[in-house]
Amino acid sequence: RWLKLRDELDASARSDYMRLDVSLKNLPSTLDSAEMISDYRNLVISQPGSARSARDVATALLVARFYFTLDRTPDRIPGSTFSWCHGVIKCKGNASEIIEAIQHLYPDDLEFATDKGHLTSFGLEGICKACGRYSQPVSILIHHPDQVINIYLRINKHRKWSISGFPNKISWHIKVQHLQSGFGRPDHGYPSILPCANCSNETRVSWRKKHSLSHPGEAEQRNKKPRL
Repeated sequence: RWLKLRDELDASARSDYMRLDVSLKNLPSTLDSAEMISDYRNLVISQPGSARSARDVATALLVARFYFTLDRTPDRIPGSTFSWCHGVIKCKGNASEIIEAIQHLYPDDLEFATDKGHLTSFGLEGICKACGRYSQPVSILIHHPDQVINIYLRINKHRKWSISGFPNKISWHIKVQHLQSGFGRPDHGYPSILPCANCSNETRVSWRKKHSLSHPGEAEQRNKKPRL
């Protein structure tokens, strides 16, 4: 069943699925027996190779706390087939604890990336000093809203874990965020999305207008960061 499941997954999503093969030995209880949780935990700990597997699982769960939201629908570049997707990477839960936990597992060379390369930095500096929420602005260049893209947390330039909601199409994010809805978002007014004067969508839009670039080649040359 495990091999069948993996075969049905998109190649870009397979790394997010992990299997721990743990022998239950002669334990008579079922897997959902609450009384046996401690015994099952000890079996996992004593399993050869469990430390690395547990590290990978912990990393995947921590990275899944990060997600991406669009500021608005993609901006088409005049005279080009490209569009800019401006948005922000956010974090569910206590961002500082989650970031510190990841940095404890991997002390060096952490970054957000796409399949084309570096996207933006990763660290505590992404936490807004005013509201305490994680808010890391990013801009991604795409050919079409239905183009499938991926955003990862990348470690040492080669190991990577997808953040929540990826791989996916930008059109999916537009739909779930109701960006084209005339009646606004269903979560309007929720505490988690209340605007912050320091890191709100309006503040980011104002900054980007002052630093806007009209041509994708110019953006890549100035930022020296590969874009989609």
